[in-house]
Amino acid sequence: MTRSLASVLTVFLLFTASGFAQPFAYITNNFGDTVSVIDTSTNTEVDTVGVGNAPFGVAVTPDGNFVYVTNAGSDDVSVIDTSTNTVTDTVPVGTGPFGVAISPDGNFVYATNAGSDDVSVIDTSTNTVTDTVPVGGGPRGVAVSPDGSFVYAANRDSENVSVIDTSTNAVVDTVSVGDGPAAFGMFIGPELLPPPPPPPNGGNGGCSLAASPDAPGAALLLAAPVVLILIRRIVKRRRS
Repeated sequence: MTRSLASVLTVFLLFTASGFAQPFAYITNNFGDTVSVIDTSTNTEVDTVGVGNAPFGVAVTPDGNFVYVTNAGSDDVSVIDTSTNTVTDTVPVGTGPFGVAISPDGNFVYATNAGSDDVSVIDTSTNTVTDTVPVGGGPRGVAVSPDGSFVYAANRDSENVSVIDTSTNAVVDTVSVGDGPAAFGMFIGPELLPPPPPPPNGGNGGCSLAASPDAPGAALLLAAPVVLILIRRIVKRRRS
């Protein structure tokens, strides 16, 4: 593989708990053993953080205080404090860690280890591995369900997806998929609820979309009826 082909960057935008983006993006530089911090309001690099060898996956805690970076070459995870952009902890994991995901409550980090065919479970309160879950061959991408109940690990070599129950840290199902599944990023959609019943007395029904309050983008979906009402009022005023 040539350097130009191998220099794939992993990007993660920092989000606050309220769902609005902070002006920083974190990019792992696989060949430079660093993480670039980009101010998205100016699209300029404002800092560079040295991490482990061959960093790949990156994820930000829900409160935005820490960034977790998997280092495939040094078999560990770097923990970056976003207030200082410095590494405050390094967590040894399995062989060749690639993907990383964080539970919605921020209590646990899940890192896929492509070389040892397992997932390391890291307790964020102590930054130590509390469990190791065997999965399929060559796991790459990983994501946590919106309610935090399950973790999905994409196994590239065995061409399947392992489903982990987070209450027991055990694989409860294995789903066969296509060739070489990788799936990076949050590849699980938000939990959608059934449309609400018709409003009483023929009132404004608003929007039929709905999402659980803890799902990504839920605030925007729940605000949709108000937005529609405002748009209708503006249109009426212009017509009059």
